[in-house]
Amino acid sequence: MAIVSDMLHHLTYPQQEKLLEHCYRILPEGGILMMEDVTPDPKWKYIAHFLIDRTLNCGRRQNFRKLADWITFLENLGFAVEHFPAHRNIPLPDFLLKCRK
Repeated sequence: MAIVSDMLHHLTYPQQEKLLEHCYRILPEGGILMMEDVTPDPKWKYIAHFLIDRTLNCGRRQNFRKLADWITFLENLGFAVEHFPAHRNIPLPDFLLKCRK
């Protein structure tokens, strides 16, 4: 199992792709990647997260992707992806993906 939690948006897009490609490569057949991060939707939750994260990280750039784009990328790598809406009952646009190789 590999876990990537709430950090991908701090990497550049090529770094995100390289990390997830590496996770796919090292996982055994049937292995699981649990991925939690944030997405730009719903917009009001994204704005709340953006302001908090931008403040905590001294204005450094954040690289968000839409949930559908994450799922497409991971499926193209070869993962079977299940989505769990982790943003319910919290004011942040979190998502959780269970990705099986």
